[in-house]
Order: sequence, then structure tokens, then C-alpha cells
Amino acid sequence: MKEMNVELHGLNIAIKRRGNPDGTPVLALHGWLDNANSFDLLAPRLNPDLCIYAVDLPGHGLSSHLHRSCYYHFIDGIYNVIDLADALNLKQFYLLGHSLGGCIASLVAGTIAERIERLVLIDAIGPLTGPADKSLEQTEHYLARRQSLRNKPERSYGSVSEAAEARAQRGHIPLEFAKILCERGCKQTEAGVYWRHDEKLLLPSPLRLTDEQVLPFLEKISADSCLIFASKGFSSHKTRLQTRIDSVARLKTYTVEGGHHIHMEEPQKVAEIVNELFDAS
Repeated sequence: MKEMNVELHGLNIAIKRRGNPDGTPVLALHGWLDNANSFDLLAPRLNPDLCIYAVDLPGHGLSSHLHRSCYYHFIDGIYNVIDLADALNLKQFYLLGHSLGGCIASLVAGTIAERIERLVLIDAIGPLTGPADKSLEQTEHYLARRQSLRNKPERSYGSVSEAAEARAQRGHIPLEFAKILCERGCKQTEAGVYWRHDEKLLLPSPLRLTDEQVLPFLEKISADSCLIFASKGFSSHKTRLQTRIDSVARLKTYTVEGGHHIHMEEPQKVAEIVNELFDAS
């Protein structure tokens, strides 16, 4: 494993690279408030000839926060990933995304379909959406939360273990895996232990796409793809997602028993599915 840093529009993007540097590149995108450690258990079980770039998305892990006047809007994640691929000189590559990373990856795969050769989505396909008539309500909610966040003091913990316990309780993840994320996601100071992630990530989206806006992205995906559901995950209600699933032409779906972070809970089972897709000729 090699730690890397890439400059992207004035931001430092931290990356953990594993595997063969000359192998087929895989861009791995973690979930909301997670970091590159999310793939520590899965990556070593994938084909060693792959070159896996596990990214700390902006505002997460060891990557830079956005300027205090800027905020995290979902649609910007698409451009960030494409620009990062360009910075890494990835002409053709595989995409692997969990949760938020899967939401972003599925739209990236439609936006630059000619560059994505394989796509793996873990417990996510497309972003959270909202009806057009709720746009004003969503924006008002965002503004109210933004103001309350400005007045909220940053929380500290007595130890990394205490921070991990809090994350496990609130983040739908077993403690042993929360500890893995905390190794990269927390910082120790004289005043205590703090999360590294940008507090602005806790804000809701100022405006959500509609279902009608998401489907054209999914319909454009041309890569051989798979969607791995966690049986107890956030996206386990397949009926609600069936229209999205049907929109991706070459998509296979699987279900693995476990929670939302299924790639950490059952890395070997997930790896077998991923390797089958990645190794297919």
C-alpha cells in the first residue's frame, strides 16, 4: 500500500494505492463520512494485478476541506471524480463505489460511459432524490440547518475508541469496522480527539435531483456492472429501486447477508463477486 496525494483545484486529495501500479486501474469511492480505510479489508482480496486507488473524497479522511464559503453539493461529486481520474491519467478504468461513493459512481459511469470498463455498486444506485414540488422545502431545510451548524461547537472525544463507539451507535456499523474508519478519520489534539471530516458534510442537500433527472445517467451506462445489496442495508428495498436497476443495460444484482458496510463485514464474499466481474473477458 502506498499513500499518495493529488492536487485538485487547490485541494489535496489523499489516496491509498494498492496492487500492481501498472495494472488495470480501479477508482474506489467510499461512503458518506467514511474514508479510504473503508476498502482495507476488501482490496487485498481482489485480483493483485489491479491497481486500486482508494480515495478520500473532499472533506473526508486526510483530504482537504472545501473553503469555508463552499458547500458539498452532490452534483459536484461527479466532476470531482472525473477531474481526479484525469489528474491520475486514467484514460480507461474500473469504478467501485459504496453508499455515497456508489451514488456518485453510478452517475459518473453514465457521464463518461466510454471511459468506464467495469462498474461495481455496493448498496447504492443513484442518489437520494426528491419530487420537484418539494424543492423549496428542501432549500429552506438546508438554510436552517446551515445556520444551526454555524452556532454548534465542534465535539471532542476522550479517545479514538470513544469516537469509534459513537460512530458505531449512530452510523449503522459494527464497532470493529468503525475502529478501522476512525484510524484515518480521527485526529488527536491536546483538547481531545476530533473527527477529521468537514462539519459541512453533516448538512442536507440544498436541492435534490428528481427521479426523472437520474434515469438518463443510468440509461447511458455501457460498462459491465454489478450491484451488491446488503440484506440489512439502506438500499435493501429493491422494489423501490427496480426502475433504476432496469435502466442499466448490463447490470447483475446480488444480495449478501449483512449490514450496509457489507464490504467490510463480508469482504471475501463481496470480493468473489467483484473478481468475477473484473476478471471477465
